[in-house]
Amino acid sequence: MGSDECASVVTPPDTGILTPPRTDEKKPAPTSISVLALLHLCRRRKTGRLAVAGTEDAHKKFKLTPLEWDKFEALAKADVDLWGFIQDKLRCVQCEI
Repeated sequence: MGSDECASVVTPPDTGILTPPRTDEKKPAPTSISVLALLHLCRRRKTGRLAVAGTEDAHKKFKLTPLEWDKFEALAKADVDLWGFIQDKLRCVQCEI
């Protein structure tokens, strides 16, 4: 095959149009630092590892978006004992923005 013959069988380059992945193929959003910190604090409090006096506020507050709360709730519910502790001890205050 000569170079002229190769040129006739080469496929044209792609148009360069990229399509986004289908909705069901998208990766879930990463868990926020606030959600992870709240889970960590709840686990520590559940096991009795309270903060040393003066180093951590006993009434620490976390501001979560509705999506962050849903993520926190789903992760916490995966541990039945932790979820029971949270329901008993955690106070959720919902504020309108």
